[in-house]
Amino acid sequence: MKYSHVKRILIVESDGRRLFAFRRHLCLELVSRGYEVIAAGGNLDPSSSKKVRSIGVIPFGLSPIKTRLNLIAEIRLITELLRLMLAYRPNVVMAFTTKPLVYAMLTARFTRIPKRIANVTGLGYAFSSASSSLFVATTRALYRTA
Repeated sequence: MKYSHVKRILIVESDGRRLFAFRRHLCLELVSRGYEVIAAGGNLDPSSSKKVRSIGVIPFGLSPIKTRLNLIAEIRLITELLRLMLAYRPNVVMAFTTKPLVYAMLTARFTRIPKRIANVTGLGYAFSSASSSLFVATTRALYRTA
């Protein structure tokens, strides 16, 4: 799989509104260093998309990313990430929050993207006392695999 000479990075976040609110400074720094930045997130509304575009970043909306498991929604998300990575062929994939992190890292590995950066932004529900031990074990295994 060939990658272009353009330095291209894909940032994946669970909620598209967070891309501008929490990743704006990261995106601005990457753009200033010559990267073409593609930012993907669930529920990326037109207002958030416009804000992301205003800082020189290519916005990409993903299907809503829920905390619950739904086989059809999971397959849709993985398919969207796969299409996105094949279309843009980023040199680097950086993902935040549990579900996007796991799926983006696995998809990036599958598409042979050379650099993958996983950012765990907190332990969240998966490691809270409300979670079952099976769920915690599964989440840990997925983090290790990704």
